[in-house]
Order: sequence, then structure tokens, then C-alpha cells
Amino acid sequence: FTSVSHEQSVVNSCSSKLSIYWTIFSNGFTIPSSFVVRDRLVQYISRFLWWWLQKHGYTKEMVLRFKQLESAISTARKLFRIGKSVDVLQSAAQTLHHPDPTVRFTLTFSKVNTALFLLFDHIVWGCRVGLLPNTDKQYWSRLSNRFWLVSLSACLVRDVHEIRSFVHEYRERLERESRMSDKPPRQKPSSAVAWVTAFVQGCCERPQVVLDSVKNSCDLFLPMSNLDLVDIPAGALGLMGALSSLIGAVTIWDGSFKLKPS
Repeated sequence: FTSVSHEQSVVNSCSSKLSIYWTIFSNGFTIPSSFVVRDRLVQYISRFLWWWLQKHGYTKEMVLRFKQLESAISTARKLFRIGKSVDVLQSAAQTLHHPDPTVRFTLTFSKVNTALFLLFDHIVWGCRVGLLPNTDKQYWSRLSNRFWLVSLSACLVRDVHEIRSFVHEYRERLERESRMSDKPPRQKPSSAVAWVTAFVQGCCERPQVVLDSVKNSCDLFLPMSNLDLVDIPAGALGLMGALSSLIGAVTIWDGSFKLKPS
């Protein structure tokens, strides 16, 4: 009996240790996400600050400090993203079975383009740190930004689809309730007023779609500016990047605000 009780205590001890290790292991994957959001936020705040300091006539040394900070964080983020393209491709395989064909296509297409954007971004990082001295950094940077732009465009198409879906569902629900009600029918509002009402109500019920739409809309101007498709001041780009980062932080802190699947 003594040996049996001893073995049981050993098993219990091992189980408790494995439980602790698994908790640490699981939490370890959520911590880097917050680090990524923090670094991205600091990068775009730095961009806004050097633009603001430059516009208000501060010394070149002060402006240069924030420019160097932005560049250093950008290079570090590229380093930390090495290998992530493979993870994104693996996640793309999971969206191939989504029942909604529009969500299935846009998500998968977006992830494939994100993986290519990250892959070519690795080459840009190699050029920055001197590992690929004879490589045309500008060419690979523009190529990666093209894939980033296509990926964000696909995400926005998905957001528009989600908005149309919940507007349609809300209007159908109102019509169904009015048919089942014993009250005399009221005068129907115009189609524009009905759509706006359904849109506002849907946004209140599904804030995830609103946050994702704002985030992707802010991000969209970043590759567009890098590709010279739009002419936007660096300060405005910094604010848009910071806003996008804050929304990303909200979705990490509270997973209920994250649009799923993503």
C-alpha cells in the first residue's frame, strides 16, 4: 500500500507540474502579440512625432532621433516576423472550409497575399541589415507593399460583406416582427432611412465588424503611400497607424472584439 500511495503522489506531482508548464507555455504565445502591438504603436507614434517636430521648426537633431527610433523599430519588427509567412499560409488552409463562400475566398486570398508580403519583407530586412548588399531593396519593398495592399483590400471586401449581411438580417428581422405584431402597420420609412437604421443597429450589435473595418481602412493607406498611389503627410500616416495599432490592442485584451474567423 505504501508503494502504491507513493506512486500515486508522484503521478499527482507530475500532473500538477505539467499543468503549470502548460499554462506557462500557452500564455507564452499571447505575450508576443501584445509586444507586436506595442512596438507597432511606438513606431507610428514616432513617425507622427518627427513629422510634428519638423513642421514646428524643432532642431534637426531632435527630428533625427525620432526618425532613427522609427527606423530601428521597423527593422526590429521585420526581424521578429521572420518565419511568420509559413504560419500565415498554414492558417490559410483552415479558412478553405468556411461555409460562407465570400468569407472563404476573401480570407484565404488575404492570407496568401499576407504570406507573400511577409516573405518579400524578409528580403527587405536582409537589405537593411547588410546581409544582401547587392540586392535592389526598393524593388522588393515595392513588391511586398503590393501584396500587403491586395491583402488589406481583400479584408475590406470581407468587411463590406459582413456589413451587408447584418444589415440584411436586421431588416428581415424587423419585417418578420411587424408581420407577427397585432399593432396596426406604421408608415414604412424610406429605403435610405431603413438602411441607415439597420446599419447603426447592426454596428451596435456587432462592434467587431466596425473595429475591423476601421483598422483595415487605416492600414490601407500605409502601402498606398509607400507605392506613391496617394500623397499623405507622414503625420497623418503615423496617426492612422497608431489608431490601427490601438484597435489591435483592444482585440488582444478582449477577444470578443475580434472579428472571427480572422
